[in-house]
Amino acid sequence: MDGALHSALSRVCKVETHPAVLWIYRYDFLTIPKQLSRFVKTPICVVQPRNDEEVIEILEIAERFEVPIVPRGSGTSGYGGCVPLENSIVLDMKLMANFSFQNDSVIADSGAVWQELERAAKRHGRSLRVYPSSATVSTVGGWIAQNGYGIGSLKYGSVMENVEWLEVADFRGIKRVDGERLKYYVGAYGTTGIILRACIKLRDDSPIRSEALECSFEEAINKIEGAYHANFKDKRHLALEKFGEKDTLLVCYEGEDNGSEFGKRFWERRLYPLRALTTER
Repeated sequence: MDGALHSALSRVCKVETHPAVLWIYRYDFLTIPKQLSRFVKTPICVVQPRNDEEVIEILEIAERFEVPIVPRGSGTSGYGGCVPLENSIVLDMKLMANFSFQNDSVIADSGAVWQELERAAKRHGRSLRVYPSSATVSTVGGWIAQNGYGIGSLKYGSVMENVEWLEVADFRGIKRVDGERLKYYVGAYGTTGIILRACIKLRDDSPIRSEALECSFEEAINKIEGAYHANFKDKRHLALEKFGEKDTLLVCYEGEDNGSEFGKRFWERRLYPLRALTTER
C-alpha cells in the first residue's frame, strides 16, 4: 500500500491492511465461481468510517489518489456486489449504525442491522414492512444498494418501494434523494453514490397469521393472493432442515392472530438460514 495514501487515510479513521483480513474482504456470502475468481482483487485496505464527515474525507482522498472505492455492509448477498474487481479501498459501513423513529418511518444509518430495527420498531408498536431473510446480520445500506426483495415484498414490493428518501455521498458532497431519483441509487450497488442513511416506511405491528399447506409448486401459485409473505420449500429442502417430508407452502397474512401450529413454527424459522451469524448473544 502506498505510504502517502495510508498516512492520509490514517488521519481519518482506522486503516486495516492485515493480509488475512483483506483476503476475507475479497468475498461476499458465497464462493465466487471458479470462472470469475480470476477477476477478483484483494483490496488495498479496509476503512470503517464512523460518521458522514469521515466518509466525505475518505472519498476526497480516494479521488486525490485515483483509487476506486467499494462500499460494503455485512457481505451477506451472494451476487458479488461488494466484491472488489480493482485494487481498491473497501468502505466498510458497519460502524454507522444509528437509527431513530419518526411518525410512520424509521431513519436508519447504512450500517444498521435490519433485525435490530425490527425489534426497536415493535417497542413503538410498529414493524418493518419489508426486510431480508438475512435480517439477523444484513445492513440497511447493503440491501437497499441491491434493491432486494424479501419478507413482506409479496404485499409491499421491493425495498425501493418502501424507502421515502436516501442521503448519499459522492465526490461532490452529500445530498438527499427521493421520488423518481431513488432509481439512480437503489439497486446500483454503490456505484452512483455511498448510501449514508435511509428513511424507511413502517406498518402497524399487526399479528401475522401463518399457514403451512402441503401442495405442489404449481398449486402454490394460486394460494398466495392477498398474502403478506409466502415461502415454498420442496420436500428435499425440508428434509435437510429436518422440518418435514412433503412439499410445503408457508403463506402469511397480516392482521389475524391465529393459524396452524406448523405454520407458526415455519414462520418463526423464516430467518433460519443465517441463524449462525445472528447478532444475538
